[in-house]
Amino acid sequence: MLKEVIESQYSSGMLSPGLVPQSKLKEWGMPLHVNARVAFTPQAVMKLEAAARKRVLKRTGAYVRKVVQSLIRKRKKKTSPPGHAPFYHGHRGPGGLTFKQSILFEADSYSVAIGPQDNRWKDFGGLHEFGGVRSRKLLNPKKMERRYRIGEVGPVSTGKFKRQRRNIGGNFRGFTDPLDGSPVVFIRLTSKRQIEHARRLNRRMQKQYFSQNGMAKYPARPFMGPGFQLAKPKFAEFWRDAIR
Repeated sequence: MLKEVIESQYSSGMLSPGLVPQSKLKEWGMPLHVNARVAFTPQAVMKLEAAARKRVLKRTGAYVRKVVQSLIRKRKKKTSPPGHAPFYHGHRGPGGLTFKQSILFEADSYSVAIGPQDNRWKDFGGLHEFGGVRSRKLLNPKKMERRYRIGEVGPVSTGKFKRQRRNIGGNFRGFTDPLDGSPVVFIRLTSKRQIEHARRLNRRMQKQYFSQNGMAKYPARPFMGPGFQLAKPKFAEFWRDAIR
């Protein structure tokens, strides 16, 4: 009986919905009328989103870097099987970083870059990630700039040091000076003049060797791609509740 009375008063406008509990109106199937005002400030929302995006990109870069570095393990002399992340051997590039340490990230407001940043390791990174044919010179940068000391054994050209021709029989190793074709012997260096000559001669012989035998095929040992895929499931979590 109460329901019928309320329905008649509600339909005639004599009864305001605010005088009846909403739970009862819902239970009786009566319509609810709500008046509301919504204030939307797009600039404030965009500002919050931009700040959140930068935080999330930094967090994403740091996490991907950590995952990728975990795939690169240290071994003394072994090389990793093709298709697996490369090993690193403790060698340091010009910036003083090992291959593993050179994997860094840099984020701005719209993107994040992750990968080897050292000048030397950038070439190594691309070679390992995708494979390919490259010069062996890439793997021997120090031999091109070898430094000798007095008392060490080094190469000298018999065209430059004619008196060393007597040592061709015992110290000749089949090398020739690319500059004049004269035989090269290895002697104990005793003067600064010999040291400078040995350094220049070693550089010439290395360049000749790499030009003749410098190309080699390297299988792909990807590390960035697999690391990104392992880290990818976490990306949505970084965005959760990021905009406050």
